[in-house]
Amino acid sequence: MNTTVLPATDHTLTAKPDKWLMFRKPRPQAAVRLLCFHHAGGAALAYRNWVDRMPAFIDVCPVQLPGRGNRFGEAPFRAVGALVDTLLESIAPLLDRPVALFGHSMGAALAFATATEL
Repeated sequence: MNTTVLPATDHTLTAKPDKWLMFRKPRPQAAVRLLCFHHAGGAALAYRNWVDRMPAFIDVCPVQLPGRGNRFGEAPFRAVGALVDTLLESIAPLLDRPVALFGHSMGAALAFATATEL
């Protein structure tokens, strides 16, 4: 078996909330923030319509992962733990109220890993 070790990727440049959350229309009075994680082959675009369709007490936050959508040119994470740590660091200012998590397929696994860290 041939094992190849791929070089680590520096993701320090991706630690900005505006890169992680796409299509969000902030709702300062919202009671809860809803982080939405897309499936493996998808992008935050999958939740674009949710932003306008949810009640006003929910701040919909579609998460855009590196390597997907408008972040296609960025190297994807190779470890879930590193991805979750960087995401949480980036969105820390938004964790000032209760957070709900939703994920589809692989996104559900990421939502679970994020919930575990929170």
